[in-house]
Amino acid sequence: MENLMLEPLKFYENTAKALHEQNTKEYFDELVKKSKVDQDANRKTVAKYKKQKKIVDHLEGKISKYKTLKGFIIFLIVASILTAIIGLVAGEGIAQILCPVIGTACTVLFIILIVKKLNKAIKQIEQLKEIENKKAQDLLEEAERQMAPLNALFTEYDTFNLIEKTMPNIKFNRHYDGKTHTDFNKNYDFVDIIGYNRSAVDTVSGRLFENPFVFYRYIDHYIGSKTYMGSLVIHWTTVERDSNGRYRTVHHTDTLHASVIKPYPEYHYQTALSFGNQNAPDLNFSRKAEHIEKLSDKEIEKKIRKGEKKIKKKAEKATKTGGGFTEMTNAEFDVLFGALDRDNEVQFRYLFSPLAQVNMVKLMRSQVGFGDDFYFAKQGRHNFIQSEHSQLWDMDTDAQKYCSFDIDDAKNKFVNRNSNFFKSIYFDFAPLLTIPTYQQEPSLIFEPLEKNNGNYSNYEHEVLANAIGASYFAPEGSATDVILKASLIKRKNNTDMVMINAQAYQAHNRVDFIPVFGGDGKTHLVPVPWIEYLPIEKNTPIAVRAVGQNKRDFIVKAYKEKIDNALFDTPTAYLHGLFAKIVDSADDSSIDQVLSKIDKK
Repeated sequence: MENLMLEPLKFYENTAKALHEQNTKEYFDELVKKSKVDQDANRKTVAKYKKQKKIVDHLEGKISKYKTLKGFIIFLIVASILTAIIGLVAGEGIAQILCPVIGTACTVLFIILIVKKLNKAIKQIEQLKEIENKKAQDLLEEAERQMAPLNALFTEYDTFNLIEKTMPNIKFNRHYDGKTHTDFNKNYDFVDIIGYNRSAVDTVSGRLFENPFVFYRYIDHYIGSKTYMGSLVIHWTTVERDSNGRYRTVHHTDTLHASVIKPYPEYHYQTALSFGNQNAPDLNFSRKAEHIEKLSDKEIEKKIRKGEKKIKKKAEKATKTGGGFTEMTNAEFDVLFGALDRDNEVQFRYLFSPLAQVNMVKLMRSQVGFGDDFYFAKQGRHNFIQSEHSQLWDMDTDAQKYCSFDIDDAKNKFVNRNSNFFKSIYFDFAPLLTIPTYQQEPSLIFEPLEKNNGNYSNYEHEVLANAIGASYFAPEGSATDVILKASLIKRKNNTDMVMINAQAYQAHNRVDFIPVFGGDGKTHLVPVPWIEYLPIEKNTPIAVRAVGQNKRDFIVKAYKEKIDNALFDTPTAYLHGLFAKIVDSADDSSIDQVLSKIDKK
């Protein structure tokens, strides 16, 4: 077991975190050197731009203050006119003379002040601002020209290349292809959780110690419920006798309220990790996040004592009923990890060796990463991780996120984004890395599998469709989000022809009348407006093909080869080295011939 990260938390603290930051900074410096950007010249230009921008901002502030003063004076003009009118109409004695005179004088004075002073001042400052803003824009354009060679070198693959350098045991795929997905399904008991009501919006796949993994972000749809409220105001009269013995009519008002609960389509984004491993192939279990890292030592001790009693009772019951559950000798691990639904004690103990138990407890109790924020399930050879921190993880590695007119800003973006990306991925892997046997390469070498019909997985088909934009596929009259489901039509060389089925809902206004007992002693029907959502769908074909180069090079070459009209005449997307576009017909495979012209040589 040489070169294994036997203590993954310690490895991150003492080695991986600093090493990755160092690799990221060195790589950035290499790009700067390759780009031949003059850093000092850029810093001087940026400093001049920021100084000039402050001048512009100061002038904008002055304009805003003058306009505020102008607004206040206009208010005074209105007040003066009203004073004159009121004095003239309703005034008495000296007030009837003074109010119109003073009001008229103030009005004239304020108008002169606006016309002669304020408007002139505002116009002068706006002209000056325009001049100064032009200087600022010129400096900004100069800074952008200085940085253009560096910005052109960033690619969407930088992030993955850096992680592979920091941790050579991780290898990323360019995209989640059909062959990898078939391997996962056939050889690693992959449980496909992206079913009919879910659509993949991004993936990151590869191998960890030669074992397959895939991160996927998906939009999840289910039918929830929504409470709609309605009200009705009722009126009635009664005849009452007052204290003098006389009768009088009394008017009453009451507001009646009612509600109805109706089905309502819900949409949420989720991120998860699937990992395939041959070890303990018959073991199934699950555990949920309990944020152990937030508990004090005393609270943890109390939790362990309480949990230990529960586990003993479960073990005693299993003994009496012939069940297979037995408690672990390490009560801290058994309680805190909480995989009490395990169904194979021998394989569970094989997987969670004493070292694995210690690693797992340290991980859950530590605040170095994200602590105990992960759901962990194992079904045969398929391991499923869903952490809370990954729900906030930005999986998009678009090179535009690093581009800047400022060399120092670009470096900060590059280092921070890549450090955060690495941390998120590492601590999704961390529960798996705590298990030393999971750091071994597969013992069984499976026969190579043919592509399962498509060149690329349906996950990637859906990712590309969502990248094009759900609105382009939405059925007419859609009032909700859209779930895009992909099905392969055919494979034409390196191009997949795919049908995208868009599922959404139309909204129809409805009203229910709910009987409510009112203060008048009668039952009234209270109207409650609500919306009925009826499913609709639409099918649209797309073509998907790998282009073997980064996005910027692909677009440049498309224009150079003069095939941009054929490529970009309909909505398109580029992601994970794949290009996709909406096509007119499911039989239109001419896109394969067009894209073959810009294959990477």
